[in-house]
Amino acid sequence: MKQNRDVGIAAPLQVKVTDLNVVIWGGSLLTFPCGQHMGGKRSDFQKNQEIFWANGCCMLLCSSMIKEIGMLDANMCFINTLKNHFLRTWSSPNRLCLLE
Repeated sequence: MKQNRDVGIAAPLQVKVTDLNVVIWGGSLLTFPCGQHMGGKRSDFQKNQEIFWANGCCMLLCSSMIKEIGMLDANMCFINTLKNHFLRTWSSPNRLCLLE
C-alpha cells in the first residue's frame, strides 16, 4: 500500500485451493445480500484495479484512512459496519482497490 497512497482499503485476490490459477473472488460487482463477484483466470488480474466492494473477511485498512474517517462502528453487526465504513471511504479521497 506504500506504492498506492490513495488506497484506503485494499483487498487481495482469492484463488481456488485446488487450482491457484483460478480466481474465485477478484472484487465484487454487487453487494450483500445478492452479491456478484468477479472471477476467472489469474492472468486476467495482473494490474491493481478499483473495485466496488471488498470482502470484509480479508482486507487491509490504511491507518491514515482510519484516522481520517474513523474506526469501524462497534455497535453495528458485521455487514452493516462494513457497509458504513465503505460508504465513508467512498465519500473520502481514498480509493477501494484490489491489489495484485
